[in-house]
Amino acid sequence: MLTIKAMVKKDGLRVDRKYNVKLCFTYNRKVKRLSTSLFASPEDLTKSLSFKEGTILKQKVDKLVETYQEMCDKIQVDAHHFTLDDILEMIKADEERHKPVDFIQFCQWWITTTTIKGRRNYQSAVNAFITYLAKDHLEVSILSAQILNGFMDYLKKQSNQRAKLSKEEVEDWTKAYFQAIEELGACMFSRDEAVYRKVDEILKETGNYRFL
Repeated sequence: MLTIKAMVKKDGLRVDRKYNVKLCFTYNRKVKRLSTSLFASPEDLTKSLSFKEGTILKQKVDKLVETYQEMCDKIQVDAHHFTLDDILEMIKADEERHKPVDFIQFCQWWITTTTIKGRRNYQSAVNAFITYLAKDHLEVSILSAQILNGFMDYLKKQSNQRAKLSKEEVEDWTKAYFQAIEELGACMFSRDEAVYRKVDEILKETGNYRFL
């Protein structure tokens, strides 16, 4: 039977005087430990390094253990001949599937790996988008039609400031950059269909562009 227990290692006190909370998986007499994003200060622990009852950390730890237990219940660990390594690999794969997708990070990755011509145009578009956002990360869950419409307005202002362009030239310049962002979003389909659908819906909301 698989058991999951949260713990801290006695010799795991870091220079900032905190312990990393680890999950201890025990199955068929084998033990594996998994690091988590939770950290415990000495004030959160008893003298025996157990988690103090009634603390916020204890609540988070209990919730984390419950989440992992539910994940293992779904794959029916006891009904299959999984090894402990198999179980942890499936857990990591499930975490990766639910990991938030960063649109900017994906765009940068795609630009460095694609072999198509015109990569500079895509990089210029992403650079402009980063400048507009004033940050180099943006989760797809935050991406919205309002952000993209704001980006389009930003591009128009930038094009007007760069040179005295005709209205048609401004539209063409803006459209080229915006189209590059749109196509990069379309490329995300190969990684996550749900993400692609969300970006597609947002672009349609702008009333100007949509995936081909």
